[in-house]
Amino acid sequence: MSLACRYCGVEVSTTGAQMVVMPEPNATSNQIGEVLNISTSTVKVHRNNIYKKLDITGQTELIKLALQWNLSED
Repeated sequence: MSLACRYCGVEVSTTGAQMVVMPEPNATSNQIGEVLNISTSTVKVHRNNIYKKLDITGQTELIKLALQWNLSED
C-alpha cells in the first residue's frame, strides 16, 4: 500500500501510506495511533519521515499532496 511511492517516486512505508489516506485529514496523532494500533510517538516518527521524504513541512502540505494525487482507501 505504498501509494505515495506510486505518485512521486518516494518510498513511503505501509503505515505512512495508511496515515496519508486516513478518512479524517486533520486527525491527531492520538487518533491515528488508535486507528492503526500504534503509539502516538510512532505516529509522529512516521509523519516526520514522510515530511522529510516529500520535502514538505507539515500536515497541510501533506493533505494538499494527497488531494492532488487523488488518494483514497478505495
